[in-house]
Amino acid sequence: MALRLPLPDVLTRLVQPLEEASPGTLGAVLLVDSTVEHVFTVAAPSMPAAFTTAISGQPTGPQAGSCGTAVYRRELVIVVDIASDPLWRDYASLALENGLAACWSTPIFDSERRVVGTFAQYAREPRHPTAEELRVLDDARDLASVAIQMARAEEALSQAETQLQFAQKMEAVGRLAGGIAHDFSNLLTVIGGNITLAIPSVPSDSFSYDVMLEARDACVLRA
Repeated sequence: MALRLPLPDVLTRLVQPLEEASPGTLGAVLLVDSTVEHVFTVAAPSMPAAFTTAISGQPTGPQAGSCGTAVYRRELVIVVDIASDPLWRDYASLALENGLAACWSTPIFDSERRVVGTFAQYAREPRHPTAEELRVLDDARDLASVAIQMARAEEALSQAETQLQFAQKMEAVGRLAGGIAHDFSNLLTVIGGNITLAIPSVPSDSFSYDVMLEARDACVLRA
């Protein structure tokens, strides 16, 4: 059964309850590319647009903020003070300019334990997440994993259906071409036979005689 909403909309609906459960926090979901070397913002309804746009497409790594590092480590990363944490060395100014002071991020895994993204929660002041916030984040992460896998399964199914339809069309074209070739071969056989019957009635030293011989031979070769 297809998702009723596009994946970004589904993930946005998972972020909103997270924010409601912890007033003053902001949530975001980022997905990784096929190489798991970059993260891209997919859902961040309350985050400053300047920040989400700037970090979308940033590389993962051992010091790539909370999200890029969580993907790299394959584990929860908690940064209680973005201003001083070395993981945010390259992004601290951008975060602070947009009123973001702390961030905890957990990787999203698919059913085969491959990292497909990360679910992050930001705070506007330096602090640790509460146990309840981490529990809610875990729940949201698990739901995001299901939504992402469903969306990708639907996409794969759609591509398979498209490929099948193309293959069926090509098969039909092949059958049509085969039928035409068969009919054409029969037609050439008839033409070649008529030419063969007509050749004796044409003077052997005439131009028409040579043309008819070539036409007969061509029919034999192509039939």
